[in-house]
Amino acid sequence: MGSASPSPFRYARSRHVRRLRPGPFSKPRDYIDALAEEFYHCCVYCLLPDVGGGSFEVEHYRPESQFEDLSTEYSNLFYSCRGCNGRKGKKWFEPKQGGAYIVNPCQDAMADHLWYERLRVVPKSKAGQLSSEVFRFNDDDSAGVREDLALMLAEVWTRLVDFRKKRKKLVKKIGQHNLAEGERGKLEAALQKLDADIARREKLLRRACGRHATEYKV
Repeated sequence: MGSASPSPFRYARSRHVRRLRPGPFSKPRDYIDALAEEFYHCCVYCLLPDVGGGSFEVEHYRPESQFEDLSTEYSNLFYSCRGCNGRKGKKWFEPKQGGAYIVNPCQDAMADHLWYERLRVVPKSKAGQLSSEVFRFNDDDSAGVREDLALMLAEVWTRLVDFRKKRKKLVKKIGQHNLAEGERGKLEAALQKLDADIARREKLLRRACGRHATEYKV
């Protein structure tokens, strides 16, 4: 188990291949649950996870106003935080190889275009630069939300590491042969409560870190 606290803010080095095939539905909003699962409960653009509250929406990569026939086409829909969805709005730039367009996680390896350095997004291509400008990734509000979330996750991770160490000691103590029955019962009750605390923190971290969760063993 590594010492670094888990973070969702790492762009993928390969394009996302859709795993689900929901619907068909007549309204875009009906896809929201599937999209949340599809994209690991994180905004596809800024990578903000939905564990910290806030509103997440169905985002049309090709704007609904210009591509009405794709309004409920699952391949055109993404999971996005309200901030990114609102900033993109009806903006559209035809994707061109080597050109400036809004990155698409199902067509691009996002890390080829965008990179996180200490919670700040760094563009790596023309598409990354345009996307960074459209979404305003590094404005004070966006950066502040990421910093608050990173601090919360670090605190949860630190507590989880401590709880796992405590659990090992508790299990070892329960396994002692000369332990009084009454004392054993108290220790087993404490272990049960500790396991519940560990499970809650693991669940939160798994959801927050999305596709990176297994790398942190949560």
